[in-house]
Amino acid sequence: MDEDGENVGGNDLWETAYKNIAIANYVVELVDDAEGEETEKSFIKGEAYFLRAMCYFNLLNIYGKPYRAESADYDLGVPLRLDNGIEQTYQRNTVAECYRQIEEDLTEAARLIEESGITKSVYHPSLGSCALLLSRVYLYQEKWEETVTAATEAMRHGALSRIPTSACL
Repeated sequence: MDEDGENVGGNDLWETAYKNIAIANYVVELVDDAEGEETEKSFIKGEAYFLRAMCYFNLLNIYGKPYRAESADYDLGVPLRLDNGIEQTYQRNTVAECYRQIEEDLTEAARLIEESGITKSVYHPSLGSCALLLSRVYLYQEKWEETVTAATEAMRHGALSRIPTSACL
């Protein structure tokens, strides 16, 4: 990626991830007005939050600075796009802002998935996969106690084989 955001290396992760983020944002904004069961809408919205968090985590770890507590408030991460505005220009957010958003999205995803009471196949996020990804997010931030708590929660849900891996690759 060059300074103008042009893909110069042949890696399409940036484009693919931001397309998936745009779709997730669309779902988050509009699913409540869709027809259907409230439980299914909660699950779908939870999936969207999980997908957005996973995409931002992947983007941040490839294109952003590594997390360092002493510099996370000014080190540059990736642009956070949290709505469907197409006329906006986006600037890179700090690493701290990116991690905060990822944590918020995973927490909301878990809440909505639990609220729905729905369990789907291994190709859909679950409470366990939310906890598993959150444990990795905490690990990268060196939040050791939170890492252990989230990893324990993931194991409690049997999540070690349930995290979707191809959505943002």
